[in-house]
Amino acid sequence: MHTNKKRECARGWVALLCGLAASAALAASGTVFVAPGTNTTAAIKGALEQLRAAGGGTLKLAPGDYHLFAAEAERVVLRVSNHDQPADHPVALPLMGISNLTLEGNGARLLLHGEAMVGLIKDATNVFIRNLSVDWARPPFTELVYQGPTPDGKGGVFSCDRALYPFTVENGMFHARGDGLDIPQRIGMAFRADTHEIVPGSADIWCNRATLREDGTIVYDSNFGAIGAGMRPGDVLVLRSFARPHPGFCLHRAKDVVFEDVVVHAAFGMAFLAQVSENVSIVGSQTAADKTCGVFPSAGRVGAHTVDATHFSNVKGQVCVKNAWFEGMMDDAINVHSTCLVIQGISADRRRIRCRYMHEGAYGFGVFQPGDDMRLIRAKTLENGPVLRIEAVDTPNEREVELAL
Repeated sequence: MHTNKKRECARGWVALLCGLAASAALAASGTVFVAPGTNTTAAIKGALEQLRAAGGGTLKLAPGDYHLFAAEAERVVLRVSNHDQPADHPVALPLMGISNLTLEGNGARLLLHGEAMVGLIKDATNVFIRNLSVDWARPPFTELVYQGPTPDGKGGVFSCDRALYPFTVENGMFHARGDGLDIPQRIGMAFRADTHEIVPGSADIWCNRATLREDGTIVYDSNFGAIGAGMRPGDVLVLRSFARPHPGFCLHRAKDVVFEDVVVHAAFGMAFLAQVSENVSIVGSQTAADKTCGVFPSAGRVGAHTVDATHFSNVKGQVCVKNAWFEGMMDDAINVHSTCLVIQGISADRRRIRCRYMHEGAYGFGVFQPGDDMRLIRAKTLENGPVLRIEAVDTPNEREVELAL
């Protein structure tokens, strides 16, 4: 058995090295090939660097699994709308400053390890990503299977596949483990095992007091049979935290970006987050029911995401979501919105205004750019006011913006 594992590792490294060699040899033709492997983080990053230097081209993958590790990903400092604001983001696919790029997946699966952003498309134009899926080796959520009530009827007994969802229970709190994770998960949502629908009448369930028994089952001191229409044996409780550190794919100052037949099965935030960008499409080549595109659970799971599937914040031009399937999120499928700042001060000549981000999850991501047209809105009545042209933008701190008009 030990020998077989060594051979498997050897095959993985051969695939990785072949991918690097192919990248170096074929960059001049405009197409870079990277083969599947047990750690393709460096190979894909190197291929993208070559395409950036060449002014664009095609990154071509093959069917199979591409393992990407947060610990080796590129660290990028960026404020992301409607997310937490960590010091930086580990980015597995740094699509920054690259235009005229096609990422051809050919059915590949990107399998991530640890907390990370899948891809960041920043300061880029004409990017086309197609025919791939994204998942995590240790998903950011945990699925527990309801076994039934405790003998006294006051608690609920659950089982968990520890191979897929490593965990510990510490001081009554469930912690997601594996791939360097330590995430306290105290919020649950109940799903029917047969339909994968939320248990009628239920909502977020606080799961604060857990006990790990010797037989490996977990007991919570709540009557899950009385929550909404009641959980039944075999139903699934999906545990999560309130944290949303990194979206799956993030677009920032990007233009003309198309995701075709791209499926995201999990992420540590929203699956797709576009901000201050233009013309973004998420489309399937077949019908939505064919599930070639969208955000939904991988086989054997009922949960897909712990927050919204998509957000388009201050995106102009066309936003197109077509033939995409959404299932198993803990919130909305699609949000298209602006981010409004509150005016805090106006200069005497009325040519400069000072604005402030008001929401913890929105501040600092750069809503305004010189040359933008900005509409004023009356806060109390939401009536539209005049449209003003922004001449210059100054950011005295991450919470405030000063605009010259």
